[in-house]
Amino acid sequence: MAGPGQDTFPLVFWSADGQRLTFQRRHYTPERRSPNFSETKVKFDVYYDRSYESVNLAAKTTTASVPEIWMNSAAALPGRSYSLPAVGSSGLRCPSVVGVKTDPLTGAFIESPRKIGNPIDQNERLYIDGMSASADGRHILLLRHSYENAIFVGRFNESSPKIDDIHR
Repeated sequence: MAGPGQDTFPLVFWSADGQRLTFQRRHYTPERRSPNFSETKVKFDVYYDRSYESVNLAAKTTTASVPEIWMNSAAALPGRSYSLPAVGSSGLRCPSVVGVKTDPLTGAFIESPRKIGNPIDQNERLYIDGMSASADGRHILLLRHSYENAIFVGRFNESSPKIDDIHR
């Protein structure tokens, strides 16, 4: 998959069946600003349009495209859905997780994305930066990102394996 000119692909992931690649496309548009532009939008993105796209690998064709979907991470879940950390059309990173049902053959949205969780307190200076899901889709792993400078230390328990006694 390639994009014209200065297009970038900040997020690429496999469909649950492994037949498609799904991605976030950032398309450079220097002549105009995004239709939903506001001064709160991330400054380096004011000249980019973003879209959700899905490509069938065997046919090498785009099977789904949804404009103005902002994603910084996503996980394909078995069946007919994706789970996405929410990043709204304003471009601001959010502490919410949204889900969207998709057609299992094309990746096209069957319904609008909806909020399915808010694992981070709105008052914390954190956002979701990464996501993964278990093979059965029953568990989602989220990485929380913070702009605070801190170092945390923990004891690695090799027999578990897990990290205990985590402290600043």
